[in-house]
Amino acid sequence: MDEQIKIEIIEEYEKDLKIYEAFCNKVKTKLENLLSKHSIHYLTTSSRVKKIDSIIQKLQLIKIEENQSIMKIDDLIGCRVIFYLDSEITRFFQFLHNEFDIVKSNIRHSEDGYNAHHLVVKLKNEQLSVTEWTFFEGILCEIQLTTVLFHAWSEISHKITYKSPAELKQFNPETLNSIDDQLKDIMKSFIKPANYRFEFINSEYVNLQNGVKIFDIKFLNLILESKDLNEMYERLSLLAQNVSKYGDKFPSEIKSIDFLKSVIVRSKKLKSKIDRTFGFGYEHHHIINECIEMTNYIKYKYPQQVFALLVDLALNKNKQIKDKAENHLRNMCKYYLKVLQQVGISVQCLILDEVKKWSKGKKLKRLRLLKIILSEILKLEYEVTSMNDYNSISYGHGLLKVQDQLKKIRDEVIQFLMDLYSETIDVNEMVFIIESLNESTNTPYRGNYGDEIEEMVKNNTRCIIQWYLSLLDQYNLPFEVMKEIDKQVKWFKKRHGTIKEIFELERNLHSNGNYKVFRVLVGYDHDYSEVLEWNEAKIDRINQIEKFSKNITKENQKDWMEIIIRVMKSWNISNQGEYVYFHKFLYSTALVNPEFAKLLIGNMENILKNVLHHLMAGLWDSDINYVKSKVNQWINVGENLLDCVGIYFYSDVIELPITILSEISVKAIEIKNTAILNEIVRIATKSKSNLSENKQIFLNTITSLSNLKNYWWTNYLWLEKGSILNTFDESEEQLVLISLLNCPQIDYHVEQILIPIADSNPIKILQFFEKRVQIENRKKNVWKKNYDALPYKFEAIGEILRKKGDIVIPVIFLWFKKKHWKFQWIASNLLQKIFPSFDEKLENYILNVLSSKKVKDAKIILNILKHYNGDRSTHKVCQEFVVVFNSNSELLHELMIIMSGTGILLGEYGSVDAYSHKRKEIGKWKKSKNVHIKAFVKEYYDFLNKRINSDKKRIDAEVHLRKLEFDFETH
Repeated sequence: MDEQIKIEIIEEYEKDLKIYEAFCNKVKTKLENLLSKHSIHYLTTSSRVKKIDSIIQKLQLIKIEENQSIMKIDDLIGCRVIFYLDSEITRFFQFLHNEFDIVKSNIRHSEDGYNAHHLVVKLKNEQLSVTEWTFFEGILCEIQLTTVLFHAWSEISHKITYKSPAELKQFNPETLNSIDDQLKDIMKSFIKPANYRFEFINSEYVNLQNGVKIFDIKFLNLILESKDLNEMYERLSLLAQNVSKYGDKFPSEIKSIDFLKSVIVRSKKLKSKIDRTFGFGYEHHHIINECIEMTNYIKYKYPQQVFALLVDLALNKNKQIKDKAENHLRNMCKYYLKVLQQVGISVQCLILDEVKKWSKGKKLKRLRLLKIILSEILKLEYEVTSMNDYNSISYGHGLLKVQDQLKKIRDEVIQFLMDLYSETIDVNEMVFIIESLNESTNTPYRGNYGDEIEEMVKNNTRCIIQWYLSLLDQYNLPFEVMKEIDKQVKWFKKRHGTIKEIFELERNLHSNGNYKVFRVLVGYDHDYSEVLEWNEAKIDRINQIEKFSKNITKENQKDWMEIIIRVMKSWNISNQGEYVYFHKFLYSTALVNPEFAKLLIGNMENILKNVLHHLMAGLWDSDINYVKSKVNQWINVGENLLDCVGIYFYSDVIELPITILSEISVKAIEIKNTAILNEIVRIATKSKSNLSENKQIFLNTITSLSNLKNYWWTNYLWLEKGSILNTFDESEEQLVLISLLNCPQIDYHVEQILIPIADSNPIKILQFFEKRVQIENRKKNVWKKNYDALPYKFEAIGEILRKKGDIVIPVIFLWFKKKHWKFQWIASNLLQKIFPSFDEKLENYILNVLSSKKVKDAKIILNILKHYNGDRSTHKVCQEFVVVFNSNSELLHELMIIMSGTGILLGEYGSVDAYSHKRKEIGKWKKSKNVHIKAFVKEYYDFLNKRINSDKKRIDAEVHLRKLEFDFETH
């Protein structure tokens, strides 16, 4: 530096020294007032103004041009605040923003070096308007925030490594280096861990203080006195956090379980308060689920009451409450090693005793819950859960020890289920009970169990087999019950093949003539025979069905009618996919034995509802007038319309007039039967004949379904070669789009419907999306209404629109001109869905928009870039943005924030890794010769480095605190 410039700067400094000293005192006072105002605990504050000799040294290191003020040096004035805890620094930093303009903010974070938070501040413009502060305009002050431990280390380190005389360094550099290494080790091994430990101890102490307040009767009353569900949830969640940490610390005069019941009762009387910004408010199920979560920590203190509460909540109509309660009920019935070591299986015994007290009606009404409860009690394994370290949990299993108490509870469960079976006449309930019994015949999933377990399970299995044999002696045992027993026999043979009673049970089952017929008519091919392959089973069953149909006579038709009635009882409760051969049997019987088919329809119309169409299709060729007469009769009175439609599923083997389908459609629309209308859509999409009439029926039907807010029909319209979708003209396409406007979500199936329209007319699809956005904007609380204007993600339709980018992009950009903010957000989102990364078309269009140099266009581009999280494909646009708006610091800062977006993060240090990767990517910009880009890169580098340091410091602290918490809880 020129000597003359140096002299002038020093003279300027000496002249303004009094002002600097005054400003230094003012800043120190403001800091102390701020600390006092917010009750922030600290050790001391200090301040200084640089001395002349320090200024001279500083001038050797920095470059100041002629006529440039000394105020370029940002640490002429310095203040330091020494805290006890790092968390107090974080808290204090938030308040500094309100007092000063932050010019620079730099977190010094190191494993083995200097640690502090350095800020450079100046007064806010409104403060400078006060007369006494006007002298301080443009003056900067460096504020250092650190802890006592870090300060002690930095003072010693600074004295030794930074201010050591040159002769010491020359005399024995090895010793000085050794001292430096020792200082680094002290920081890494002692000071940093101690700093974290102080934080943890303080945090635990503060939590204790808060816990006392939370469990105080005054706060508990505040929860019950909440004015709305939002207020109640916020207070209740604080209680839940403390219950999970400290357990049941309720006052002696309040039982925790009774308090939770009171909260549940009170919450039913409160309403949700919807947040106007986000359209969200806590609802009744949020409150209940918090209560359910808390029962996890009191269930062994009040097992009977908690069990009763969970059962009651598991019967709730709200699915979220029901699922949560069922899950906790299941967990309460499970065996856990820690619980077994303390109380054995007494919890499971208590639960079984409680279940036994239920009335017959309650038991049958709660069969689903019984299966959950009893299947857990019958399991022979316990769970072990343990924390290996601060961030990993291990799950293990072990085998229960066979003792008299375990044998007794299993015998009681088996007997309980057998008794319950005798109390019901409902086939579905019978099957459910049989399924529940099966758990008692299961050995542990892991094969390393001993003889004692094997023998106990075999005894349970023998007991159940004997009971099954007694059931088979009953007249007309439901086929579904026999089928379930048959299924279990196969399992018994695999697992307990040495039990001779198994084979007796199998013989009794398969010697039942009616059940033999049932096995042919019902079930999947792979379950039909242990000897035949599935394709062989298929041939055998078809041959058997032909024999059955031909062998029906006047003499045995009563027996066949009885079999059909019993099959239909099963049909109503089983998976319909198992009844394919029964349907074939009905069709085959009507073909070869039409009189018997008509007898079935005449005598058993109500019983055969929903399978009548198989008989009617079989009768079409032999007695078409009968079929037409019956169908017309049913259409007129609006009965059996589903069977009328079902006949059309045989259109590949019989020729059916489209007029009947049209009449069914008119009637179904009249009576607003959505099930029938959906079946009509299914028929219309598959029909290859009468295209014009078919399309008219299809369009009328989907319009009606749309008016009824039913969109199940969209699942039937797969895009195939020859699909009805490919035959629509422009006006018909418009009708389809209108029908889909109010469809809650555009899922994969709906997207398939839109594909041919998007291919032929992409603008029409965009207009469709635009109308859906308008609908979404009009709906109150759309989150609750479950309506999404756009697909969650585009599959094939995105690819189609991407190929037509030159048409699509300008149309979407028009959305940015609309007044409603949501259009602008959705326009950006839509572009990102269509263009997952910038392609040439999108890039060129945006570059063209940038050329306008208008700020409003810049904001549109920033909105778009937000959805790409700084993806490398956007870098060319970002560079041009920097060049065009180089003088607009606000826009450039926003661009910087957008480019630093990370999206989904993986791992503890995910954000640090993501920012480091972005720093590497931006390195390529350094090759640019443009001065504006170079300046931006430098600033962006600093920005990323600060984020990396800030996040690393935060994550390091979180990791150490979790480690300390783990050590604290496990020792």
